[in-house]
Amino acid sequence: MPCWEVRTISVEFKAENRDLLEDAVKSLGWSFRKLGNGIYQVNDMTLDLNQGKAEIGTNQQSNLNRLKVAYSQAAVRKVAKQKGWTCKFDAPTKGKFIKKQWR
Repeated sequence: MPCWEVRTISVEFKAENRDLLEDAVKSLGWSFRKLGNGIYQVNDMTLDLNQGKAEIGTNQQSNLNRLKVAYSQAAVRKVAKQKGWTCKFDAPTKGKFIKKQWR
């Protein structure tokens, strides 16, 4: 493969709530661009929420995984706020969250 080509892969990315996605991206300190209805450019990833897919470079899988975790946390925070609960996510240890605290 020539050095100017970038190999991409298409992976499943089911994020239906656009507000939660934007909150997740911001929580990671990243920025995004809206390319169209339900299509976002985040770092070197193109997220198509309508199709439930992401086009990523082969070196972006860890960033997509981080975004998935941040999206899940944004969803939990939203529900917790609606219920009047507080939640705290501890830092991940070896890729796993070890504690979730509910009150």
